[in-house]
Order: sequence, then structure tokens, then C-alpha cells
Amino acid sequence: SRKEARQLVNHGHFTINGKKATIPSMLVKVGDVIQVKDSSKEMIKFQELKEQAAYKTPPE
Repeated sequence: SRKEARQLVNHGHFTINGKKATIPSMLVKVGDVIQVKDSSKEMIKFQELKEQAAYKTPPE
């Protein structure tokens, strides 16, 4: 959900171009790299999302 996504960003689980992202309304540009922090990848929520994403293809 959007609320859950905002909370994950607020808690610092993501980086944008290698820098910690803590503002949910941050603007990103084409070519920016958005990643889950290594320390957060083991969280159950991210494991569930990884399993769900295995069946989807990214848009072009």
C-alpha cells in the first residue's frame, strides 16, 4: 500500500543513487538507481515482495 511504502522510505530502507532516501516525496529522474539497503533485504516484507516480483516483468 502507499502508506506502507511511505513508512519504509521514512525508516530509511532505500537508497537513491547510493544516498539514503528518507523523504517519500523525493523526485527521481530517468536513470536514477533505486535500491533496497543491504541491511534491509533480509526483512520478511522484502522477502515477500521479492517472491511476488519473480512473476512480473518490468515495464519498458
